[in-house]
Amino acid sequence: MRVPMTVTLEAEISPGMSPGDFVDLAVRCEQAGFDRFGVSDVVFWPDCFVLQGLVAQATSRIHIGSMVTNPYSRHPAMLAGAMAALQELSAGRMFLGIGVGAGLEDLRIDYPRPVRALREAIVGIRGLLAGETVDLDGEMFPIDGGRLVRPPDVPVPISVGTRSRQVMQLAGELADIALVGARHFTPEIARQYYGWLAEGAARAGRDVAGIDIAPRLTLCVSSDGDLARRSVVRYVAHYLAIIRPPEMDPDRLAAIAADARSVAELPDPVGETIEMRTMPNGLSVGRRRVPLGVIGVIYESRPNVTVDISALCLKSGNAVILRGGSDTINSNTALAALIRDAVADA
Repeated sequence: MRVPMTVTLEAEISPGMSPGDFVDLAVRCEQAGFDRFGVSDVVFWPDCFVLQGLVAQATSRIHIGSMVTNPYSRHPAMLAGAMAALQELSAGRMFLGIGVGAGLEDLRIDYPRPVRALREAIVGIRGLLAGETVDLDGEMFPIDGGRLVRPPDVPVPISVGTRSRQVMQLAGELADIALVGARHFTPEIARQYYGWLAEGAARAGRDVAGIDIAPRLTLCVSSDGDLARRSVVRYVAHYLAIIRPPEMDPDRLAAIAADARSVAELPDPVGETIEMRTMPNGLSVGRRRVPLGVIGVIYESRPNVTVDISALCLKSGNAVILRGGSDTINSNTALAALIRDAVADA
């Protein structure tokens, strides 16, 4: 018997606008039917937890949480206190998204012992939120007999966000929600992350089916399609470089870049006159190289071909329509968008 799959719509917003505009966007997400609303926790940006409180007061249904905070810049005991207050304020609609963190280099934080740090943080936070007196003899975040003054009445789900195998296994052991940070999905990648999660769940004697799995995709919604595509291309390229799918490993990327430079260094063929001769009547006749116009190319799942053909067509002054294999559509889309941006900036 097939069990129907439940789909949860979750939006993560980076707070790059005013607090008022951010809250308005959260309200729109709730009205549009989203189930969860995540607030990016980024150093030097508007504070994630202040914004969560504002969103909680302006909404009534949607669940709210960090995507993701970390135990290095915010001590687990402080995170537990913040979540207890927000859970009470929101009438039980909060979740805590936590991971290793990003962008902490500017604070000279180098993410020491990330799996150990996350394990201790989650154990400590969960105990405190449950109203327990926590004695945690941790290597990273010890807590000596700590207890929240006002623990929440409603449990706070914990979401672990990551791109790494070890942390995804930890999510399988401890998390209520596994936030997959790849932002680039193929069936192979989905199976890989699910396998890591299942390994962790088995280690803890848990059923992986009881863990909510939340894959992430980077989107931009705009009435201007070109603007939307340009706005996400650098994010897509950034995450592709981090997760390094097989077709985009560093050596292959270096070879692709070298081929593009080789084409750029070729003499410009457009407008070159060849085989000029003079007829008996004095008329000069010759041939001149001009663009064909629009070239269409269908090819297999090879992202290097995307760059090679684009470079050749740019060099020869032609427009091009590319149709690559579906297995590498995300890589090809990111590469095509980067090429488009490079041309616009040239």
